[in-house]
Order: sequence, then structure tokens, then C-alpha cells
Amino acid sequence: MGDDTQADEALDVGAAADDAADAPRREQADIPDLDAIDDSVELREVAGWLREELVATRIDREEHLDHLLRIKAEFDNYRKRMLREQSDVVQRASIRVVEELLPVLDSLDLALDNADEDDPLFPGIAAVRTQILDVLAKEGLDRIAPDGGEAFDPTVHEPVAHVPDDSTDAGQSVTRVLRAGYALKGRLLRAAMVEVKG
Repeated sequence: MGDDTQADEALDVGAAADDAADAPRREQADIPDLDAIDDSVELREVAGWLREELVATRIDREEHLDHLLRIKAEFDNYRKRMLREQSDVVQRASIRVVEELLPVLDSLDLALDNADEDDPLFPGIAAVRTQILDVLAKEGLDRIAPDGGEAFDPTVHEPVAHVPDDSTDAGQSVTRVLRAGYALKGRLLRAAMVEVKG
């Protein structure tokens, strides 16, 4: 029986320690002491308080969720904007490099147009021109050099010479290309200089 009394006292001491540890938490959160409730009036007050806390917690949760969703949307928009800007920077750099290479291509074209095919340099010049065009084509460069007789298109052709035509055709056609034009990924860099008939 003495052992039972000591065990009960140990339990009472442990419970008192737990109560003492819980007391500051209750005071901080204004939580009512549920062990002290005696009647149904106090129980209804506690239930009302719990309902208010539940509603407040739900409101807080909704506000935090809304805030989190806004931050997520802002981050997604930021990421998309950065990707667009990076792509624009790369595209502008590509355009600049290609535009600086166009005079080189023009010089190679002129050299080939004015050279004799028996000239020992002719195959080397032609090979260099082909290599440059192949590399630029992989980056999205399209050469605009219409064949003779192709219909004149003012969106990609720049007329610099006109040949009179006695035919009854109403449309204009390209008779020859004086300088090739180029487009990069669908964007016109330079119109082709052409001679037009009609």
C-alpha cells in the first residue's frame, strides 16, 4: 500500500509539472482551462470561443493561401519574362552577327560573278561561300535571290532598275538579281535588289 501511495504522489507531482508547463502556453494563447469547466454555461462559452478561433484560423489560412498563390503567379510571370528577354537578347545578337556578315557574302558573290571559272581561286571562293551560307542556314538564314521571271514581290524585293516590256501582262516580274536579300527566322534583314520588267 505504501508503494501505491508513492506512485500516486509521483503521478500528482508529474501532473503538477505538466500543468505548470502548460500554464504559460494557455496564457499566451488565451486558451481556456478545460479542466476547470464545471457547468454547461462555461462549456458553451468555451465552444463559442473554439468556433471563433476556428473561423479566425480558416480566415488566416485563406489569406496565407491567397498570398502564396499570388507569389507563385508573380514568380511564374517573372520566369516567363526572363526567358523571353533572354531569347530576345540571343536573337538580337544573332541578327547583329548575320548583318555584319552580309557584306562578306556580297563580296564573295561579286568575286564569283566576276571571276573566270578556270581561275585556280574560283573553287576555293565558292567553297568558302557555300560553307558560310550552310552555317548561317542552320541558324535560320534564308537567301532571297529570285530566279528570272519570278513575280515581283515588294515585301522582299527592292526594285533598282526597270526594263520596259511590250507584253500585255499586267504584273511585274524580276529579270535579274543585282544583290541577294536575306531573312533570319522569317524576319527580313535586307530586301533583294532586283531589276524589274513590266
